[in-house]
Amino acid sequence: MWRAKAAVVLWAVPVVVCGSVAVGALLADVTQRGVLREDDMTSVTGTLRSVTEKGSAGGQLFLEFYVDETPIRFRVPVDWYGKSFDRRSFFAAVRPGARITFRVEKKKLADPDRPMLDPVPTVFVYELHDERRVYCNHDAAIQGKDWGRPIRLPLAAGTGLVAVVCGVGLGFALVGLRSAPVPAGAAAPAPRAAASPPRPLSGGRGAERQGVTDEPGYGSPGPR
Repeated sequence: MWRAKAAVVLWAVPVVVCGSVAVGALLADVTQRGVLREDDMTSVTGTLRSVTEKGSAGGQLFLEFYVDETPIRFRVPVDWYGKSFDRRSFFAAVRPGARITFRVEKKKLADPDRPMLDPVPTVFVYELHDERRVYCNHDAAIQGKDWGRPIRLPLAAGTGLVAVVCGVGLGFALVGLRSAPVPAGAAAPAPRAAASPPRPLSGGRGAERQGVTDEPGYGSPGPR
C-alpha cells in the first residue's frame, strides 16, 4: 500500500510543477505581446516630400508627413505631438527636401494600418530627428530588449508535454492505489450481531408450543 501511495506522490509533483510553469510561460507571452520592445522598432531615413500640421475630430493637432522613398503616410499622434514634440524648432529648421530619420514599428511598416474613413496606409512615428536635433523621442514608451521572448513558447510546450506524460502516469498510479491489497495487520470489519428470535405471540400456535391449549381437560373449562 505504501508503495502505491509513494507512486501517486511522485507522479503528482511533476504534474503540478510543470503544469504551473507551462501556464505561467503562456500567460507571460500573451501579456508581453502588447508591450513595445526595442527589437520591435526600426529606423527609417528618407527625404521629406511634404509635411502638414492637422487637427483631429476633437480639435487636437497632429503631424502628418510623407517621404520620397515610400507611399506610406507617417503621423506623429495627437498625445505625443501636443506634449513632447518640439514644433517650433521643427518648422523653423525642416523643409521639404531635408533628410530626416524616424523610428516606427517593424510590423506596422510591413503592414500599415488603413483607417476606415481614410484608407491610406498609415504608420505612427515614435521618434523623429535630423542631423542637428531630436524633435520627438518616446523612449519611455519602449522597453528594453525582451530576452525571454524566444524561450517562452518552447518552455511552455516542453513543460506542458512533461505535465501531460506525468498526468498519464498519475492516472495509472491512482488505479494501482485503488486495487492495492489491504495489509495483513489491518483490522477486519466487525461481524454483525445475530438477530434475536421473534417472541411468540399470545394465543394460537404460539400458545400451543408453551403447553397451552383450548381443548377440554387441559386447563380450559369444558362445555357446561
